[in-house]
Amino acid sequence: MNVLEVYPYFLPERGGVERHIYDLCLCLKGRGHRPFVFAWMTSGPSIETIDGILIERTHLPRPFRRSRYATIFFLCLQIMRLVYRYEINLIHAHDYLPGLASVLACIFLHKPVFVTFHLPIWRTSYSNTDRLSLDRFLKKCFIYWISAIICVSKFTYQETLRLGFPDYKMKMIYNWITPLPKYGADDLKDAIKKFNLQGRRFILSVGRLVDAQKGFSMLVGALRTLINRGYNIDLVIIGDGPDKEMLIRNSIKLGLNDRFHLLSQVSDRDLACLYQGCEVFVLSSRYEGLPLVLLEAMSFGKLVVATKVGGVPEIIVNGHNGLLVEPNQHSIALGIETILANPCLKTRFAKELKETLKIFSMNNCYKTIALFEAKLKEG
Repeated sequence: MNVLEVYPYFLPERGGVERHIYDLCLCLKGRGHRPFVFAWMTSGPSIETIDGILIERTHLPRPFRRSRYATIFFLCLQIMRLVYRYEINLIHAHDYLPGLASVLACIFLHKPVFVTFHLPIWRTSYSNTDRLSLDRFLKKCFIYWISAIICVSKFTYQETLRLGFPDYKMKMIYNWITPLPKYGADDLKDAIKKFNLQGRRFILSVGRLVDAQKGFSMLVGALRTLINRGYNIDLVIIGDGPDKEMLIRNSIKLGLNDRFHLLSQVSDRDLACLYQGCEVFVLSSRYEGLPLVLLEAMSFGKLVVATKVGGVPEIIVNGHNGLLVEPNQHSIALGIETILANPCLKTRFAKELKETLKIFSMNNCYKTIALFEAKLKEG
């Protein structure tokens, strides 16, 4: 079957959803299917093939950015074009608006549509979907025509139910992780030198620089608190996004110029080495679905501190495989301090980390593909 993945971002963007789509495409290929990706808010050529995945990127014209209805209309037309061009058999969209555009297109195309909700719908649809009569009508169309909604955590599943989506159209399949390769001492040394971290202990965090979600400003503030308490520690954040300059300004204001390292362009090899080299990994998010970066850090056996939001408690059991904290600067600093002051926790958490990762294995990816295959067999 030919499967079209629909999401605003894709490679070279490297967020959790992009990684999810990439892994899924590789598994589809491995099952003998042909994956295609449609994206419209990412850089790169208009048509490109990466690792056997054909990607079409389009530019969202300015007139269509003025309202979500215009955006949906534009995406609907583009999806119809791609379905005809590549003889698509099934569409898999990610989050509500891309899913809604896919559903509206397939009312005319008579193709099955699956949508994965990575975050609660109220975080991705830009408005309450029941605010206007047109929103209510579109939501009814979505529910009627969708083949299935896949939720990546129990939290996302419950939030979707709470907003009136029927359980008979919903599936809960956890996100999965493909662990990054582990590198030797020489590679680690090279990466540490490359980013001027020689002789430094550092906290690591990874994510798109959107503070309203990722809460990196709280983490920068927590670093100042730890240094004030006498800890000789640096902070490395890997990511890019609209709040980059704000974070840099905040770090300068707090006098953290030489302790705060913001890395925008990092290869998978360097990322793996930084995971290996950090003292602790911190997820400071204000909201989440099921964050893959947390699972990546755990795959390196790292002690983790994570805010108690969204689906994070489905990964972290406080005091067993990591520490859960409230999403505020004081709690984050206290959680990091607990890890730094108790290195014995690494041995205590080691077995639990391995057991946790079994729940989020690639089997979940194949469960998703099995849903697609079963739907096509139904005719």
